[in-house]
Amino acid sequence: MLLVFAALLLSFGYKSFAREGVRQAQAFLELLSGLKRHISLSGAPIDRFVSEGKNRVLSELGFYREYSTRGSLYGAFSAVSSRLAVPKEIKGLLSELFSEMGRGELEAEVRRIEAGEAELKEMISGYKKEAEHSVRIVSVMLVAGALGLFIILV
Repeated sequence: MLLVFAALLLSFGYKSFAREGVRQAQAFLELLSGLKRHISLSGAPIDRFVSEGKNRVLSELGFYREYSTRGSLYGAFSAVSSRLAVPKEIKGLLSELFSEMGRGELEAEVRRIEAGEAELKEMISGYKKEAEHSVRIVSVMLVAGALGLFIILV
């Protein structure tokens, strides 16, 4: 019975890991949306917008603290990327997007953010479906394996 309990704990752990990845990806999507609005409406540098740091998930990751230390979105993202629970495709997209920011005129910047935002939305949608599916499979396999082992041992 202890094996079944351990399997259930492992499946809950995996489920929370997958949910955290979705939560983090959505936090970066919100950051991109806010940046797009900020740049489109005010045209002001992003320092003020980012320094206000309103996203709790990004605060927990230390993204805003890293931004204030490093002074760039790319530097902040690079510093926290090892702590992210998102797939490497999402990390790659965000890394590429942040590395290109601040190098052009405002209209090009907004278009780049819009394109990245649309691609990230699509990736998050696929990641959510994949995570839900894999959580179910892992849970069933762990519990079935534990029950099977329990039956063999008894």
